[in-house]
Amino acid sequence: MYCVHQTPVYNSNGYSTRTRGVAKGLKAAGCDVVVVGRAGYPWDSKADVKKPKELRNSVEMDGVDYVHLPGGNLNRDPFDLFVLECADALVREARIQRPRVIQSASNFRTALPALIAARRVGVPFVYEVRGLWEFTEVAAKPHFKDTERFNLMRDLETFVAQNADVVLAITRQVEQELVARGVPADKIVVAPNAVDQDVFLPLPRDVDYAKSKRISTEVPIIGFAGSMVEYEGLHLLLEASSRLQQRGIGHQIVFAGSGAAEKSLKEQARDFELGDWVRFLGRLPQEEMPRLQSTFDIVCCPRLSTIVTELVSPLKPLESFATSKATVLSDVAPNVDLAGEGNSRALLFEADNVEALERALEKVIVDDDLRADLGRTARLWAVTERSWTSIGAIMEQAHKKAELSYEEATANSRSLRELHVGVIGDEFTRTTLQSAFDVELLDRERWSDQLSNDRQFDLIFVESAWEGNEGQWSRGIGHYSDEESADLRGLLNLAKELGVPTVFWNKEDPVHFVRFAPNAALFDHVFTTDANVIPRYHATPGQVNRTISALPFYAQPEIHNPLPTDRPFHESIAYAGTYYGDRYKERSKGLEMLLEAASRYPLDIYDRQAKNPDSPYKFPLKYQPSVRGALPYSEVIKSYRTHLVHLNVNSVLNSPTMFSRRVVEIPACGGLVLSPYGRGITETLGSNVACSNRDDDHRAWLYDWTSNPLGRLEEIWRQMRTIYRSHTTETALAILARTAGVPVSGLHLAQYVARLELVDCDATTRDEIITALLSQSRLPLAVLSNTLNDADRAQIEAAGIRVVDSLEEAETLSDNLFEVAFAQPAARTFAEDVLLPTRFGDYEEIHVRDGESFAISDPTIELLGDAEAAGRSSDGIVARRIGDQSLGYPRVVVTLPVEQDIEFWNDADSPAATRTTHQTDETSAADAFHGKKVVIAGHDLKFAQGILAALHDAGAEVLIDHWESHSKHDEAHSLELLKQADVVLCEWGLGNAVWYSQNVREDQRLVVRVHSQELFRPYLKQTFVENVDTFIFVGELIRAAAVTSHGIPPEKTVIIPNPVDIESLAIPKEPGVEKTIGFVGIVPRSKRLDRALDVLEDLLNRDPEFVLRIKGKTPEDYPWMKNRPEEMRFYEQQYRRIDEINARFPGAVVFDGFSPNMAEWYSKVGIVLSTSEFESFHLTIADGAASGALPLALNWPGADRIYPTAWLAGTSSDIAERIIETVTNSSSEIVSNQFMATVERFDKKRVLSAVLAVLGG
Repeated sequence: MYCVHQTPVYNSNGYSTRTRGVAKGLKAAGCDVVVVGRAGYPWDSKADVKKPKELRNSVEMDGVDYVHLPGGNLNRDPFDLFVLECADALVREARIQRPRVIQSASNFRTALPALIAARRVGVPFVYEVRGLWEFTEVAAKPHFKDTERFNLMRDLETFVAQNADVVLAITRQVEQELVARGVPADKIVVAPNAVDQDVFLPLPRDVDYAKSKRISTEVPIIGFAGSMVEYEGLHLLLEASSRLQQRGIGHQIVFAGSGAAEKSLKEQARDFELGDWVRFLGRLPQEEMPRLQSTFDIVCCPRLSTIVTELVSPLKPLESFATSKATVLSDVAPNVDLAGEGNSRALLFEADNVEALERALEKVIVDDDLRADLGRTARLWAVTERSWTSIGAIMEQAHKKAELSYEEATANSRSLRELHVGVIGDEFTRTTLQSAFDVELLDRERWSDQLSNDRQFDLIFVESAWEGNEGQWSRGIGHYSDEESADLRGLLNLAKELGVPTVFWNKEDPVHFVRFAPNAALFDHVFTTDANVIPRYHATPGQVNRTISALPFYAQPEIHNPLPTDRPFHESIAYAGTYYGDRYKERSKGLEMLLEAASRYPLDIYDRQAKNPDSPYKFPLKYQPSVRGALPYSEVIKSYRTHLVHLNVNSVLNSPTMFSRRVVEIPACGGLVLSPYGRGITETLGSNVACSNRDDDHRAWLYDWTSNPLGRLEEIWRQMRTIYRSHTTETALAILARTAGVPVSGLHLAQYVARLELVDCDATTRDEIITALLSQSRLPLAVLSNTLNDADRAQIEAAGIRVVDSLEEAETLSDNLFEVAFAQPAARTFAEDVLLPTRFGDYEEIHVRDGESFAISDPTIELLGDAEAAGRSSDGIVARRIGDQSLGYPRVVVTLPVEQDIEFWNDADSPAATRTTHQTDETSAADAFHGKKVVIAGHDLKFAQGILAALHDAGAEVLIDHWESHSKHDEAHSLELLKQADVVLCEWGLGNAVWYSQNVREDQRLVVRVHSQELFRPYLKQTFVENVDTFIFVGELIRAAAVTSHGIPPEKTVIIPNPVDIESLAIPKEPGVEKTIGFVGIVPRSKRLDRALDVLEDLLNRDPEFVLRIKGKTPEDYPWMKNRPEEMRFYEQQYRRIDEINARFPGAVVFDGFSPNMAEWYSKVGIVLSTSEFESFHLTIADGAASGALPLALNWPGADRIYPTAWLAGTSSDIAERIIETVTNSSSEIVSNQFMATVERFDKKRVLSAVLAVLGG
C-alpha cells in the first residue's frame, strides 16, 4: 500500500509524476500495488481537474488503483488531530487492501500517519524520502531555518525515517543528510528518480507544431519545460543566450511553464532585446509536451546552488535524457551523478557562473555530433538504469529487507491470548473478548484489589455497557453523575498510576455519544464505531486521550462460522429488526426498498416488537403475514446460516465505519447479506458486500442467489472471505492492542506446505501449476516436490518460498502445519479457502466437494460425517495436518466455487484446447484469402515482397498498383484495380494512402503500412483515417510519432516488425570472421559511413586484424545523387579516408558491391554495424544477428524499442570498446545462437502471418 501526498489522478506535477512512475515500476516488479492518497486529499487541496464528491473513490491508471479517502483537512486541522484521523483512515484502508508492506512518500505529513497505520495493522513500513521539504522552504525564505517550525519539520521528518524499517532516499546526498541526522546507514537504500521511456520518446521534430508556436527550425533550440522559480537559474540562461547572440552563435530559447519568476524573466528578455530568439509559451497541456519536446535540440537546467538543489534531483534532466536531447546541467551535486563520468551523458558547468554556462552552451550549439552523442548515451542510460521498472525492482528488494527487519523487531511479541486484560462489558462483548484474551472481569467492589494484585494487567478494556459485567456496572460507565462515575474514574486513576493502558470502546456512537463522552475522555485510548465523532472526542472538555480511533464491529469465528446447526434451512429471505417508520425515515426508506424487492420470495421478519401490542413500531400491513416473533441471540446466529439471504438496514448512512453487527456476522456464518447503501459498508468492508440503493441491483442479486446455486456459492465465498480476512476478533483486537502500545503478534493462520503433483504434467500445465501456486493469496511456507527441475526450484525460491524434499523436513518448519495438494492450476484464493476451517476449529483432514453439485440449501463447510450422512460425498482430500495423526481431530468438507474446482478442470480451458483454437485461427486467416483480390499500392515495393509471396501462398489474387512517385500515379488504372479489390494494402503511407482513403468503398478493407519517411511528409495528415482499418508500423517510435504529430488514432495502429528470413541466414560462418565487420548501405549520408570508419580506425589502432566490409550500392550508382553536390563532397572525403586507412592497414576496408544473395555475404562477417542517424527498423541488425554475427548499433531514435540495449551504444568509441571486449572475452565464440531469442520475434513466418491476419481483418 503506497501512501502519497498527491496523485496523478487530480494533480499534474513532478510529485505525482514520480508517484505514477513508482506505482508502474512496482507493478512491473511483480508487486500488487495500490496507491492511497493521504486522507482528505484532494478535497483539502487545489486540484488540476474537477474533484469528486467527498467519499472514498478508486480510479485505475496503468492497471493500478488510486484510492482517495475523506478525512481531515491538512490546511485547517490541528496537526495532531489530522495525524490521528489520517492514520485511522489508513488503517481502515489497510484492512481492505491487506498489504504486505506500507510504503509512504514524503513528507512527514503523509508518512507519520502511514507509519502509525503500519504499526497498528502489524506490517513493515518503508519511508520514501523524496526530499526534505523544510529545506525547500529555506531555499525560498532563508530566515526560515531559524524558526521553531523548521526545527519541528526537521525533527518529525527525522523521527519517521528513524522509525521506518527501511528508508528509500531519492539521492546519495539525501542519504548522507539522513545518516548525519542519526538514521542508520544500513537501512537506507537509494531509489533515485526515473523516467517512463515509453512516454518520453526521441520523436522526430514536429515541424508543424514548431511553426504554430513560432519555434525556429533553422537554428538549434534550447528548451526548458517546468516551473519558473528562482532556484532554477533561468535568468542565467537568458544572460548566457544574450552573450551568445551578440557573438553570432545562433539559437533560440523556448520556455514552457509558469511560476513566480516568469514576470522577471520576461522583463530580462526585453532588457536583453532578445525578441523572437526567446519564446515564452506559458503552461501547456500535458498532451502537448511530446510535440514540444520534439522541437528541442538542447535542454538546459541551470539550477542555482542552494540547500535544496544540492540534495534533490529534478525529473527534467531524466525526461531530457529519455528524449535523446543534449542536456546542459549546473554542477549541483545530484546533477553530477546524472551527468556521468567525463560528462558522458550531459555537459556540466559551474553552478551560478554565467560564463561557464555560455561556454557549455556554445559547445553543444556548434557541434551537431556532440549533441547526438550526448543524446544517444543519455537515452540508453535512462532506459537501462533509470526506468521506473528498475526503480520498482530496487524498491521490491527494499520491501523484502523491511520484512526481515520487522520480523526481527517483533520476534518477541506476545499473542493476544497471553495478554491479561481487565474487562467491563455487556454479555456479547465479554464473550468475544474471553475467546481472544486472558480475561478477568473487573468487579465494581474489588477493582482496586484486582489492579493491585501481583499479576498485573496488560490492558484495561471497557465498553459502552449499559449493565456491565451482569449488572455490576449499571449506570457506572455512561456519565449520569459524578457520584455514579466515581468507581470508574477511580479505576482509571489507579491504572494510570500502575502504568496499565486503558481502553474505551463506544459501540453506541453516534447516537449515545453524549452519554459516554465525559468518562471516555479520561481513558488513554478511545475507540468508536463511528469515525465521524473522532473530532467530537478531541473537543470533549478535560479529555486526556492519547489516541482516538475507529473500531468497527467484528465477528468472532468461534461463534460466527459456517458450520451447520440443528436449525433447519428456510428457503426464504430474512430480516431481524424493527420497523421504525418516520422516527428514522432514511432507515425505513431503505428497509421498504429491500422488502419490496424481497416480497417476490418467501419472507421471514423477526420483529422484536411483535409481542408488544402497545409498541408504536409496526410493519406495514402488506408485510404482516411474514412477521414472526423475535429470536434470542443464539437463534439469531443459527438463522444466519439457514436463510437464503438476510436483509440489513443502516441507521447511520454517512459514517465511514458505522454499520450493524449483522453486516459482519452474517457473512462470517456463511450467509448472504443485502443492504441499501451505507458509507460504512463500502469504506470499511470494500466492494464485496452487496450494498446498493438501486432497485435493479436488489432484484438482480436476489434472483441470482435464489435461483442459481453456483452464483449463490460464489457470493457466499466473496462475502465470507472479506470478513475472515480483516474483520474478526483476532484482527480487530490486535489493532486495538497495538494502538494502546501493547505489542502483539496478531492473527496466527495455519501454515501450509504445497505438494506439487507434476509427474504426469506436460510442460505447459507444469508452468501453469507453478504460476498459480506463486499467485496464491496465501503463499505456502514451503513447497514439497521431488520432480522440480532447476528452473522451477529457482523460480519458487526467488519468491521467498523454501523447497523441501520430505514431509519430515517440512514438519520442522512450523506448528499447526498442513499439506495442501496442487494437482491442477488453482484459483488465486484456493489455499486460503481450503484452510478457512482452521480459523474456527482443529481438523485432521480437509476434503473438497465439487461446486457443480452445490444446492441452494447446502452448507459451504461441514463435518465429513454429516456430509456423507446427507448424501453429499466429497471428492477427495486436499489438505491434511502434518504431524501427530493420533489427536483424533475431525475431518471437514469444503465446497469451493466452481472456478476453484481443481479436481474437475474444464477441458475447454486447457492449454491443449487453447492451442487448437489458435491453430484453427491461423488456418482460417490463410483460408480467408482464397478467391479474394488484394491490391498492393506503392512506389517502392522492395520491403513488401515477402507479403506478396505470403498472399499468393494463401490463395489471394494480388494486383499491383505501382506508383511513379510518392504522389504520382495512373488514376484510371488505380480506379480499375480498386473496383476489383476486396482488400487494399498501401505500402508506405504517402500519396497512395491519401488517394485510397478518399476512394475506398465501405465493403473494402484498407490497411496502410508505414515505414519512416512518412513522418517527414504531409501525407499522413491528409489521409482520411476514418476510412483506414489499420495502420501497420514496424517500430514503436514511428507509431508514437504518427499518433502524436500526425493524428493517427492509436486504436487503429498495430506494430508488426519487418520480417527476417532466419532459415536462409542460418548458414555456417566462414573461418576467421570474428574481426570482420559488415556494414550494409552507405546511401544516403544519414547512414553515416564516417562513423563506421571512426569505429574501424579506433579498432585498428589497437588491433590491425580488423576489417570493414561494405555491402550495397555506392552514391555513384544513384543518378539522383548528382544533384546533391554537398552530399557527394561528403562521400569524397570518406573515400580519401578509406584510401588512407588502406594505405596504413592494407585490405582493412573492402567494398563488396551490390548483390541479392545477402545470406552468403553475412557468412563472411562476424560483426554487423549500424551507425545511422535515423532508421525505422534497419534490417541489417536483425539479419546480422540471425546469421550469428554480433549486432551493434548506435542508439538511433527508436532502436531501443526494437532491439535489446545490449546491442546498442551511445557513441562510436563505445561500439569499439564493446567489440574489443567481446572479441577478447569470446575469442572464436562470437558466432553463436545467443541472439536468436530476440531474432525469433522477427521470423518471417510469424511476421507474415501477423500481416495476413491484419489484412484479413
